[in-house]
Amino acid sequence: AYLCTYFGLLQKDRCRGSVGDNIERARTNNGLTSTNTASYEQCSLTESNDNVNLGVDVNASLIGDSNEAPRESVQERVSFQQKIRVFFSLWRYMIPLFTVYTSEYAMQSGAWAAIGFPITSVNSRKDFYLASNFAYQIGVFISRSSGIFFTLNLKWLWIVPVLQCFLLVFFVVDTMYNFIWDFYILLFLCFVAGLFGGVVYVNAYILITNDAQPRWKEFSVAAASLADTLGIMTATVLGLVIQGCLYGYHSISEQGNPPVFQCGYDY
Repeated sequence: AYLCTYFGLLQKDRCRGSVGDNIERARTNNGLTSTNTASYEQCSLTESNDNVNLGVDVNASLIGDSNEAPRESVQERVSFQQKIRVFFSLWRYMIPLFTVYTSEYAMQSGAWAAIGFPITSVNSRKDFYLASNFAYQIGVFISRSSGIFFTLNLKWLWIVPVLQCFLLVFFVVDTMYNFIWDFYILLFLCFVAGLFGGVVYVNAYILITNDAQPRWKEFSVAAASLADTLGIMTATVLGLVIQGCLYGYHSISEQGNPPVFQCGYDY
C-alpha cells in the first residue's frame, strides 16, 4: 500500500511537471506538439479522475462563496439519547467481556503470583509466574485467531466466562490447600484460561459487528470496549486482595516486606 501510494504520487508529480512544461512551450511556440498534446490530455484526464474520486468540484472556487449556504451532512445526526440507548443494549456482550477479563486478570495478579514449588521460595514463585503468563499468552494468541474458523453463539459467549470464574476459584482454593499441586497441570490450566479469555474477546466483537446496524457498528465496538477496561480495573483491586490473603495464609513476604493488603494477617 505504501509503494502504491508513493508511485501514485510520483506519477501525479510527473503529470503536473509535464502539464507545466506543455503550457510553457505553448506560450513560447504559440502551440502544442502532438506529443505534448497527448501528455497533456493524459495528465489532465488523470487529474480530472482524481478530482471526481475525491468529490472535488473542479469548477468551484477554492475559497468558496461566503454567501453560500452550508451543505447538509451526508451522515445522519444522532442524539445523545440514542447513543445511550444503543450503549445499554450492548449489555449482553459487555457482561461476558467484563466477567472474563475480571477473572483472568485476578488470576494473574492474585493467585498465580502466590504459586511456587516450594511456595515459600521467592525464585520459585517468580519462575511459575513467568511460565504461567507465557502459557496464558499462547492460549490467547490461539483463541483470538479462531474467529476465522468458528463463531460462538450468544449462549456460549455467556458459558465461557462462567468457566473462567470456576478457574479463578480453583486457583485460589488450590493455592491455599495444594490438593492439585503439579507444575505442568497448573501450567496447562493457565493455558486454558488464555483460551477462554481470547475466545470470548474475539467472538464478542464478531457478534457485535454482525448484529449491529451498519450506522452503529463503529460506535457499538468502541462502546463495548469499555467492558474489558472496567474488567481489568476491577481485577487489579481484586488481585491485591487475593494475593494478600494467600500470602497471609502461607505467611509469605517479599524479602521481608508484607503485601499491600494483608487480609487481616499479622506479619
